[in-house]
Amino acid sequence: MLVGNAYETLRGSYDEARLTRANVLPVAREAWDSIRSGYGEGRYSLLELLDARAALSEASLKEIDALVSFHSSLASLEGLTGSALVLSRRDK
Repeated sequence: MLVGNAYETLRGSYDEARLTRANVLPVAREAWDSIRSGYGEGRYSLLELLDARAALSEASLKEIDALVSFHSSLASLEGLTGSALVLSRRDK
């Protein structure tokens, strides 16, 4: 059962990191770029600029947390099975 739980955590962490990288980060980065540009032109306030930067930072931290969880789960799974796992790069 421990191996199954470790695998489920590994898979969930992988999915979260992949989805964050593919969906959340690009939107946050685009918003940050747009608001930063607009701030320079006087269209946005400092508060809006800081909120956009905070949202981008939160998205980045979400990805990092998912990657930490993934690698911790991978290490646990390797410890439970007693062998190194080879991961495929099918999702690019």
